[in-house]
Amino acid sequence: MSTIDKDIEKKLSDSPIPQLQRAQQIIQFSSPLPPPEILQKYEQIHPGLINEILELTKIQNEHRRQLESKNLEAQIIHQQKRDLETKLGQWFAFIISLVAIAGSIYTALQGHEGVAAVIGGVGLTGLVARFIDGRQEKK
Repeated sequence: MSTIDKDIEKKLSDSPIPQLQRAQQIIQFSSPLPPPEILQKYEQIHPGLINEILELTKIQNEHRRQLESKNLEAQIIHQQKRDLETKLGQWFAFIISLVAIAGSIYTALQGHEGVAAVIGGVGLTGLVARFIDGRQEKK
């Protein structure tokens, strides 16, 4: 606070003249439109303003609904893509596991039982793991 402000404040406090006070009122509303009393005051200040406010409110509401609709459509498409990816992943895991099991059977028939057991174990583990992961994702 500057010296000038302090001087003015001292003179005002010493003055017998009553000081001015300021009051502030805050009005808050959650509706897209102000309460009727305020709308009426707007109309008195600027005739036709209520119609403009109503039109702007209508436009804003339509815009909001369009955005919400687009957002919902995007969420649906995203979920459909995730479902497709999950199904494709399960099918590919199944195919890879079948190839591994078929390879282990072929290897065993060629007389390499130890290698066949490892290949078959890996194939079954991959198959079981994929189905377990798919079930946990749904929860």
